[in-house]
This record gives sequence, C-alpha cells and structure tokens, in this order.
Amino acid sequence: MFILLRWFSQQWKELCRIAPAALPPGTVLEPKAPLEVRSLWHPASSSPQGSLSMWMDILTLEEAKRFPAKNIAPPPAEDWEVSELWAVSCCG
Repeated sequence: MFILLRWFSQQWKELCRIAPAALPPGTVLEPKAPLEVRSLWHPASSSPQGSLSMWMDILTLEEAKRFPAKNIAPPPAEDWEVSELWAVSCCG
C-alpha cells in the first residue's frame, strides 16, 4: 500500500495507533501493523544478500516530537595499513 494511502486509511490508523501521551517519550511498543520484508541486493550478485523486516509508523509532527531522534550515521572512517610478510624456502 502506498504511503499516502496509508495516511488516509482509517484501518491503517487503527493498526498503527501510537501510545497514549501518558507514556514516557521514546516508549517502544510492539507493532500492530503488518511486517514488511525487503530483500537486500548488491549489483554484482544475482542473489539477495539478506533481508530487512520492518513496519512503518506514520506520525504527525506533534506525535513525532515525543520520540527522540537517533543518530544513525555510520562510524567515522579509520585508516589502516596492511603489511604482508613472505617467507620463502628453497626445497632441494
């Protein structure tokens, strides 16, 4: 179902009704909405490299303010140096 159709669907709103305002901010509830499963693909492979299970929460701005934002940025890049040591012995 398209996101816009979900927003206007009364059935979807009932499935995804968020916690009452009395709950502390950031409270995580089990989703009632159906789980969606998406395959993770890499351009060099003809097989999926894994899958992602998720559900979608659609919140108004006021509802979203109750949940603190989380930093999902990747960790900073690190410089690495690789050295190879070869030992060769002559058989003879």
